[in-house]
Amino acid sequence: MTYQHDVGYNLQSSLLVSDRDGQPLAPVALRLVSQDGSYSTYEADAADTPPVREHLDEVTHCIHTLEQQGFDKLLVHIIDREADSVGHIR
Repeated sequence: MTYQHDVGYNLQSSLLVSDRDGQPLAPVALRLVSQDGSYSTYEADAADTPPVREHLDEVTHCIHTLEQQGFDKLLVHIIDREADSVGHIR
């Protein structure tokens, strides 16, 4: 986990949503960080375990990675209440 006293897990999700009605179309990225490691669907080499970044830094990394994909539909990132950093949100 990212903090010494973490329990549970962090799950980060990004979805493509419809430009017509805002309904979710498909998940494009998921990342699970648990006590056992970090697992991601959007890293270049899934065989290597990517480094565990601080929670908000990981969200920022995911956003930048996915923005480079050039999706035609709106990309939405689901961020939990830990995302209260104005610097990361911007």
